[in-house]
Amino acid sequence: MAELMQHAVTKGFVSQEDVAGEERDEQPEGEEDAYEFSTDPEQPSMCLNPPNEEDVRALIHLYFVSVNQLYGFVDRTETSVDLQTYLTLRRQPGFSTQTLHGQQAHHFFRITMICAISCANQARYRPQRTAECLAYYADAVACVEDVTSEVTAASLQALLLLIVFCLFNPRKGDIWKLLDHACRLTIELGYHTEETEPEQPRRTSLNTGGLGSGPEMTTAAAVGGVASTFPSESVQARNKLRRSTFWGLYAIERIVGQLFGRGSDLPETIITAEYPSSLYALHTGFSPLATVTGPSTGTNNGVSLGGVDQEALQSMSIAHHYRLVYLRSEIFRVMYLPASPPSLGLNWLKERHAMLYTWRRELAVSDDLEGVATLTCDVGYDCTMCFLFQPLLLKALRDTMAPEGSPGRGDRPAEGSPGARSDATGDDATGTGHPAMFVASDPFYSAINLIRTYEKIIRGPERSTLGTYPMTFLSAHYICIACSTLIAHALLRVDGRTKTLRRMSDGSSVVSEAETEELDWGAFLDVSGSCLILLAWCGERWPGMLSMLGVYQKFMTRMTRELIGLGLVT
Repeated sequence: MAELMQHAVTKGFVSQEDVAGEERDEQPEGEEDAYEFSTDPEQPSMCLNPPNEEDVRALIHLYFVSVNQLYGFVDRTETSVDLQTYLTLRRQPGFSTQTLHGQQAHHFFRITMICAISCANQARYRPQRTAECLAYYADAVACVEDVTSEVTAASLQALLLLIVFCLFNPRKGDIWKLLDHACRLTIELGYHTEETEPEQPRRTSLNTGGLGSGPEMTTAAAVGGVASTFPSESVQARNKLRRSTFWGLYAIERIVGQLFGRGSDLPETIITAEYPSSLYALHTGFSPLATVTGPSTGTNNGVSLGGVDQEALQSMSIAHHYRLVYLRSEIFRVMYLPASPPSLGLNWLKERHAMLYTWRRELAVSDDLEGVATLTCDVGYDCTMCFLFQPLLLKALRDTMAPEGSPGRGDRPAEGSPGARSDATGDDATGTGHPAMFVASDPFYSAINLIRTYEKIIRGPERSTLGTYPMTFLSAHYICIACSTLIAHALLRVDGRTKTLRRMSDGSSVVSEAETEELDWGAFLDVSGSCLILLAWCGERWPGMLSMLGVYQKFMTRMTRELIGLGLVT
């Protein structure tokens, strides 16, 4: 964002005062950093009122069809016991959360946090849910020390509930400390490994396209011509919740870390846990390398999909998303973590794009089977495309900072950095003594897809699949990434010195610097209004995100005139 704003100010699209003003708006006046577990003594407690059992059950149901689809660390069969304990406690005369200890505290905490998370999720349709969300949370944190103080699976589950709540309300806890604690606890509990029976044959692994073998991923189909073997039913049942718990934490920790440029507390070298989809693949004979065309009539290379129901498909899809997070983590580690990053050229980018594009085609789902997990796969893929080609955009923004013809052409990145000169930008292809500048078209179209997907989500009816999709602050960051990617491409196009490579996902296996294309600026203008709607929605939900909205409004006013003047749009 800093590179983008600097370029926009230099080119006169926005003023330094505009950027400075928006930066001041990031922290609303009088708002304190509430990065701690504390309760407001004036905050009304849900314990003051008798529980509405029907409403609590509805909130629990919403949790399981939304958040638990993405981070499956709560066992639905155990929740019935938690609920009965919760209702019994709440109906006791003079009940106080300060008297809760042991198992009662865990039962009460789990139900209260599930309700708080569901209220936060539903608040975009029912504003009154925001107050209910905070009231449930205030009740839960009263016993947070009791439920997180031991090295147990229940403590890990409690930490994960707090982490998910922070994804909706980032100022209600220190997510970095929570993630650090949860990662250490999951390793201490051994969740990063797979429980196996004695003398169990070794499983095969999927290759990650040259980035390392990764965790073992068992499938019903043979991989590389070698049939996989599976543990017994008892071990499968014991591992199911462990597996989904670990990968849910892994996904949150990796995505949050990458958005804010932090390293990981869960190194890939120690991970041997299987992906959660392997059990389903065993029992149905369904391969994850599939194109799902319908709930009962589609086929996959002769394999009937009649046994694939919506719930099972979402389970498989989120496991497929965990695989994407793993691949993206490898890319992030190569691009940004080394003290002296290697020079990453166009060939490297093409190889990683081909690997990610293969992942995308492995489980393509038709719109009629759309769900929370499949939407997450869509969003994850498009955001990863923006992330992968970000070094090319950053380099082009630096190189076009100064007026055309200037010897330095802007600040140059250090040698060996992701934005440094490499075969991704060619060697003096312009004949001017300077390297040619190229950017990829794939992130431009992925950014448009992201905007369209998120607009579809926030416009979806409350009781639809789209209406249950969890819009967290991770979603807000993805929206800002998409808007920033579109702005960067527009700035470079108006400058005119940067060429755009032909889309790599058009089916061609070879893309060279000579193969360029004009981007679809009509589509750019079509989604510009959607960008404003989404940024305004994010700013209302998380005031710290308002910084992007004002800049984008000023930018679009100027950019529309420029594109019309160039004859790119009418």
